[in-house]
Amino acid sequence: MSDPSVARFWDKYISKTKAYGVKKHETYWYVRNAERYIKSLGGVRLAKHSPAMVEKYLTEKGRNPRLTGWQFTQLVKSLKILFKDMVSLNWAHTFPWDDWIEQARELPNNHSSQGRGKVDLDLHGIKQQLLDKGALDGTLFARVFDVFPEYITNLVIEIRLLQYSIRTEQAYLGWVLRFLSFNIDCKVSDLDEEAIKQYLNHLVIENQVSSSTQAQALNALIFFYKRVLNKELSNAVEFIRSRKPKRLPVVLTK
Repeated sequence: MSDPSVARFWDKYISKTKAYGVKKHETYWYVRNAERYIKSLGGVRLAKHSPAMVEKYLTEKGRNPRLTGWQFTQLVKSLKILFKDMVSLNWAHTFPWDDWIEQARELPNNHSSQGRGKVDLDLHGIKQQLLDKGALDGTLFARVFDVFPEYITNLVIEIRLLQYSIRTEQAYLGWVLRFLSFNIDCKVSDLDEEAIKQYLNHLVIENQVSSSTQAQALNALIFFYKRVLNKELSNAVEFIRSRKPKRLPVVLTK
């Protein structure tokens, strides 16, 4: 792009931030966040960027101990505006932006996912956290852990070695527990892409989940397959995609 076209691009970007309630003095940082992301990909055209690229970038940035929760939230929103409102790529409209923003909650320094040394596994504490959050029924964790203890343990180890946030840990563990419960009579070694397809279809057909919820489940299962089961998945797992939008607050029309 020539300089005038670049200037017009960022002028339009700044105007888009207003729809998100971004204050005028904050727009500079939104532009800087987007510019830094684009620079990090070394010349790849924005139209060619994938959700995996964005996830990798956000994951790497999330490990920076100097990045505060509000700064990470600002970064996620910056990229959301870039891809959803400016480039308008199809995947950007179903990407779990809100889930990444939820993960921005700052952690205490002594939290297990913050450490770089020994990985502390408090499985009882994890179970209680999930129950308190309402993510599980009272027997799901115990039932699945009794059948697949090594996989649940290894999942938590992998999450904490990568220093993911506590919210990511809770979300990923919750989805993997539900997935394994759905396949409780199967050998984990036999679980393939078809198992993922059937579970994601189940979420849409039986549970009628939103597209963002289905996307979060898929992200958790991809992590589980790659990091715990050491199974590579194809670029596109075929499944029924939810058409149910994320629930919005009810407001009065004019």
